[in-house]
This record gives sequence, structure tokens and C-alpha cells, in this order.
Amino acid sequence: MPNVRVTFDRIEVHKDGDPAATDGRGDFFWRLNVNGHPVTQRSEGNPQQSGNGSSIDLSASKSLEVKDREDLIVSGYLGENDKGLAGKDEKADFEHTYDRSERWGNGPHQVPLSDRKMNCTLHYSVSAG
Repeated sequence: MPNVRVTFDRIEVHKDGDPAATDGRGDFFWRLNVNGHPVTQRSEGNPQQSGNGSSIDLSASKSLEVKDREDLIVSGYLGENDKGLAGKDEKADFEHTYDRSERWGNGPHQVPLSDRKMNCTLHYSVSAG
């Protein structure tokens, strides 16, 4: 029976990373994992468009059994595709590791994801019971 649930809530877009010469919305792609298994992803070839001040709803979760001596690893990346324009694509990754002594990270988490012109915050939560 699962004893931990990780929920990826949303990505807040503070700066979309899009060059000023384009439509003003970033083209975001991501992969968010729990213990190495993808929970939600969007490919670089099929990005989600979002502008400054917007939010990307993820509403994705994974329930799993984590044994006493195992770690819970929440990881992933967020990128913004500039579609071949003068700038490089932005990409930021993260990895958080929790163990039993930390109740596997029980509670809400905010992850700053920034690279050059992209500045976002990932919101996820862990429910450990």
C-alpha cells in the first residue's frame, strides 16, 4: 500500500525567457520525476506557451511505497525553447532527496527554476502517511 504521494501542482512563470522579438510567450517543456519515473512531462517539440505572470497547471501526482531505508527523490527540469532565435534555450534542473527522518519531505515545496531570461517557480507537495 502506498505511503507517500507526490503532487506537482503548478509552475509559476515570473519571466518567460522569450526574446522580445517574438510573440511574448515562452515555449516551455519539462519532465518531473519521482524516484526516476516521469510523473508529468511536455516535450520540446510540443511546448506549453505561457507568458510573464502566468501559471501552468500541472495537477499530476504519483503514489508509491517508500520503505524505511529508502529515499524519496523528486527531480526534473524545466526548459524554454527559443526556436532557433539568436538566444540559447533556457533550462534549469533540480533534485531533492528525502529520507524517513525527514518524513520523506512531507509538506509543500517551492523550487526556483531560473536560467538567463527564464525565472519560474515549481510548486509541489509531499503527503507522507
